[in-house]
Amino acid sequence: MAIGKQLRESARGCEKGILPSAHQVGTPQHTKWGVTVEPDTMKPGPWNTTIYFGSDGNEEVWKLSLNDNIGANFKWLSDKLVFGSAWWGRIYATDFILDLDNHKFIYREMAQYGDMIQPCQ
Repeated sequence: MAIGKQLRESARGCEKGILPSAHQVGTPQHTKWGVTVEPDTMKPGPWNTTIYFGSDGNEEVWKLSLNDNIGANFKWLSDKLVFGSAWWGRIYATDFILDLDNHKFIYREMAQYGDMIQPCQ
């Protein structure tokens, strides 16, 4: 996972609709927002999911790129913390908590759900 800083031009681009059909999800206090942009699987891979995070002041937009990924989601824990899951297939996922104020992951762990899909005995 790579997190990169996007400056004012990206914030303006989001306002102008560069993120088509994207649904903004706001924080509990409505001070920040997040948008998940799924890859176009009609085009050849590898596919990347991108999650954008911004503030209502549009000072900056943060971009979380999940490389070679289809299927990611996030949920606001507070106005500063985000919980997310990125699926790498049917069995493996990465769960993370991202601190947007300090621009770093405070939790990141792989999850393996292979035991849940074993055949019945």
